Amino acid sequence: MDLEDTDVQRTWRPGGLATRQKQRGQRGVNQDGTVHRALQSLWEKLAPEVQKELASAGVKPPEPPKEDDLLALLRSHEAALPQEVKDKLHEAEPKETPQEAAVCASREYKTSTLRLRDLGHKKVQLQSCIDDTKMKLRKQLESMKELLSQISEAQAEVAKVSEQFKQAVLTDPSEEATAEDTTLLQLIADAGINLTQEQIDKLKSVEEGHAIKKRKHDAKSPDGLASAPPGLGQVASQVPAGGQQQMQA
Repeated sequence: MDLEDTDVQRTWRPGGLATRQKQRGQRGVNQDGTVHRALQSLWEKLAPEVQKELASAGVKPPEPPKEDDLLALLRSHEAALPQEVKDKLHEAEPKETPQEAAVCASREYKTSTLRLRDLGHKKVQLQSCIDDTKMKLRKQLESMKELLSQISEAQAEVAKVSEQFKQAVLTDPSEEATAEDTTLLQLIADAGINLTQEQIDKLKSVEEGHAIKKRKHDAKSPDGLASAPPGLGQVASQVPAGGQQQMQA
């Protein structure tokens, strides 16, 4: 039997035969070897594709350094620390690698771009809403102007009708009588005839006497004939009493 096909090989060493167990199918790199340490020291400088291939070959990436417990305690109470201690803590923070900085910058740029796009959409929607509101407000202002015009016309109409109602219903009868008594003088004045003050006084006295006679005549007239035309009252007063009774029957 060939010794190369067996799992146990015997080699000659000083002091006798030594047995070495062959491990078939074992893959990977010695985790404590010089090559592994060199790869870990250069890990951050390698391309992502190379890192992936090395990881599949059994090379583990370097573990991130663990933060000291004292530093962690100081960071948890950073607000209560003096400014000098805060500055030293920030200086002790591990600086990001160029690759990490590029990834972080790309992530922030993408986030800012998405936010800007969303804000742009909101601006367009808000501007559209503002334009619609302006149009509605303009229409409402025009409607208000038209309504105010109608109110002004209605107020003028009410004032006109109120004046007509006052003249037709609420006028004092004594004022109407005075107007009737002075109608002749007014007609003479409208005709352009100039009268002396003596003529005006005589005309007024004649009209006053005529008005007194008219009131006395109306007071003596029977009921129902007070407002009869001139002459009709005299005829009625000359009718015998029996004839009046027959007329009333």
